[in-house]
Amino acid sequence: MYFIQPEDTGRIYEKGFRSACPIFGYVSKNAPGGCVWLFQETFDAVGGFDAGFVGWGGEDRDFFSRVEAIEKIARLPGIFAHLYHERAPEIKISMNSGKPWENDYRASAT
Repeated sequence: MYFIQPEDTGRIYEKGFRSACPIFGYVSKNAPGGCVWLFQETFDAVGGFDAGFVGWGGEDRDFFSRVEAIEKIARLPGIFAHLYHERAPEIKISMNSGKPWENDYRASAT
């Protein structure tokens, strides 16, 4: 997955992908998100996506892990472009502190 920088993501929104080039970012191998195709039965069996997540950076990993627990996941060749958007606040704090991320990234039920 090619994670596009914030400035370049903004240009893509303004001008379209081709007109915004060149774009910059970084590549992450085996990211849990991207484009996931599965049967409705599998989606239902794992309970779908958890709506309790805030920001991004945990919801795909959670869903991916639950699907992987019941089925083998095949990865197809290719690169996906990931447009920049804010991470969940707890993940940003963990990244900046150098400490491991703990699973307190979900919205509290009120």
